[in-house]
Amino acid sequence: MIRLILTRLGLAIPTLLAISFLVFFATYLSPADPVDILLGQHATPESRVRLQHQLGLDLPPLVRYGNYVFGIVTRGDFGRSYFNNGEPVLELIKRGFPNTGTLASLALLFSLGIGIPIGILAAVKANKITDRAVMSVALIGVAVPSFVLAPLLTLYFAVQRNLLPPMGFALGDAVRSQPQFFILPAIVLGARSAALMARMTRSAMLDVLGQDYIRTARAKGLSSGVVLFKHALKNAFPPIMTVAGTTFGYLLSGSFVVETFFQIPGLGYQSIFAIQQRDYPVIQGLALLMAFIFVVVNLIVDILYGVLDPRARSAGGKR
Repeated sequence: MIRLILTRLGLAIPTLLAISFLVFFATYLSPADPVDILLGQHATPESRVRLQHQLGLDLPPLVRYGNYVFGIVTRGDFGRSYFNNGEPVLELIKRGFPNTGTLASLALLFSLGIGIPIGILAAVKANKITDRAVMSVALIGVAVPSFVLAPLLTLYFAVQRNLLPPMGFALGDAVRSQPQFFILPAIVLGARSAALMARMTRSAMLDVLGQDYIRTARAKGLSSGVVLFKHALKNAFPPIMTVAGTTFGYLLSGSFVVETFFQIPGLGYQSIFAIQQRDYPVIQGLALLMAFIFVVVNLIVDILYGVLDPRARSAGGKR
């Protein structure tokens, strides 16, 4: 297990460095000059030179990148926003992450609570009408994008039926903690993940249900529930858990459309706003944070996979 953890950590560090390098220089490939963004195109040469020096833009690119990485590692300094009165990027992240984390967690619970049961049902009723119906719904869930599902659900549940509020948050206001404000955004964000979870659960369960030890358990006279949950689901759980882990990383970093539509001031909404404003430090900081989230989530999944499946440990962390 220690070897597995060290192997994954050894891969994570160069991965994050490579992503930081690409993100840092990709933002500066934009034709828009940060000085023009802050001062306008009609600024005097003296003010332009002074601002370039303040921002460190007069230094060589590799030196700027080295200073950027050094500031993150030693001080947690991701730079300052070009807007928001020069607020530190880390403060923007701290303010937006709880909203995104709450939304992603609820969306994950929705996808697990819906996807796993109907996936098990489809596996038990394989090649029957129930299986076909469930997989048809799952296919629709995968195919319908969130920017289509969000207005449809809002129109029905919020406008026509008046069962749920149309927005989870109000821009500029404090987070509303009532559960009903989270329901629609969580369903929209977790719908596609629930469909993928159902398909993955069905596939994993079918693989396990065809094994010899399942037939042996049934021959011993064990009840269907014991065979299904104690033997089949237990052995099918590692791949399901892997999908759940990567799904959580996707939900944390892939909520741009949902947060924008429901006006949720989280990381996704901040990213869209930063791109529109060409706020490069914020774009860089959020991109690195999302990459870090994926690396950490995958590391946790690998460790849990090694705990549940001894073959992963014996293979040196290879799945």
